Amino acid sequence: MAWTLDLANHELTNGHTIEASAGTGKTYSVAALVTRAIAIDDNLRIDKVLITTFTRFAAAELRDRVRRRLVDTADNLQKNQPDPTDPILMALLANEPERSRYIRNLRRAAVNFDNATIGTIHSICSKILALAGLVTHDNSAEELTQRAIVEVVNDRLVSEAVERGRVWDDVRVRKALEARLGSPLAEQWYDDTLDPTVLAELADLGIAINDMVNEVHHRTELHPSFDDLIRRAENALSGEMGDDIRTRLAERYTHAFIDEAQDTDQLQWKLFHHIFPRRDPASAHKLTAVGDPKQAIYAFRGADIHAYLDVRDPSNMSTLDTNFRSDPPVIHALNALFEGKSLGEDVEYARVSADPGKTGSKVRGIAAAEAIDIADMNNQFHASLAVVGHVVRLLEKGEILDSPSRTAETRHSGRCQRCRISVCRFHGKRASPDFRGS
Repeated sequence: MAWTLDLANHELTNGHTIEASAGTGKTYSVAALVTRAIAIDDNLRIDKVLITTFTRFAAAELRDRVRRRLVDTADNLQKNQPDPTDPILMALLANEPERSRYIRNLRRAAVNFDNATIGTIHSICSKILALAGLVTHDNSAEELTQRAIVEVVNDRLVSEAVERGRVWDDVRVRKALEARLGSPLAEQWYDDTLDPTVLAELADLGIAINDMVNEVHHRTELHPSFDDLIRRAENALSGEMGDDIRTRLAERYTHAFIDEAQDTDQLQWKLFHHIFPRRDPASAHKLTAVGDPKQAIYAFRGADIHAYLDVRDPSNMSTLDTNFRSDPPVIHALNALFEGKSLGEDVEYARVSADPGKTGSKVRGIAAAEAIDIADMNNQFHASLAVVGHVVRLLEKGEILDSPSRTAETRHSGRCQRCRISVCRFHGKRASPDFRGS
């Protein structure tokens, strides 16, 4: 039977699973648990913590969130500055005799944070192979691909400038190429309000992007693919030198956090279980999985629901049950619609509560939104521009009411001054968000 996670008092055990719906603070909780573990354990160094997630974007965000949480918590402890919204900080502040020790441990982790292992499963495999002495170069598959992208883009930009007198934005071209490499069949968003000249240029760029995709594949074909890295790491751990490699890895990593655990397949789980024994809560090596099985039913995300359910231990599982992202009416409607419903084999809808401090927002004075056509175009980098432009045009037509108590003087009407726009782009088998300010 799962229980509600208590961040301030949760003791890490091996094989623990935290199930959390979207908006309930998965990333926040991972950063909080790492911070608490570092603060209270004098022997836990940041380089002994392994954190992995599904995409590079998510890994970069996790790295930033963990670093900032370590620094902010140490600063607030030093200043004796409470924050009622931070259960970890409040619990540490309450133990005044140990406060200086907590600060020392957190400061040490912040100073040595560059030694932390936080990345995608593929970058983790590269580190494992390097640690095992099975990699003769310092470049992971991701780094090799990125280098090939930069080289190919630079070559093409020079060629276009010299032969055709045409100058393209290198950043936009590189992002378009990265997106195309991630998902050759991804759908694009088309905005018919663009100037025809711009559309013609985008069409030409689409052809060039296809050529560049082939060139990047050619330059990286002699290097191991992402799947190859995982297989090589698993083969190394299962082979003749497996015992020695596992011992070295066990000495290196004592704590692991797997974010987006529902996207981890059987081979990846097998790799982790070489270091962190499966379903052994008393193990000194502690693995915590954080995920949402409801998001593991989409094949395009590379998810394996059976692998996740097979690993999950119902007797060692907690949940996050407050949604801090959606407005209360949305949460209430979802609970009414899905509560008690089965979403697949052993996947049940878990009721969540709305953030009690969130009053909700609404847009008034705007007609029903018009449909946006999705076309199969090779202009992926233009997706965010089309969506941002469409949202801004809609916002200009109405006024945003942050709460029912807003007066006319405090309402935001007309053009929004700054928006945080989330565009869903397809990378490989999974769609990842691209956040931009406008």
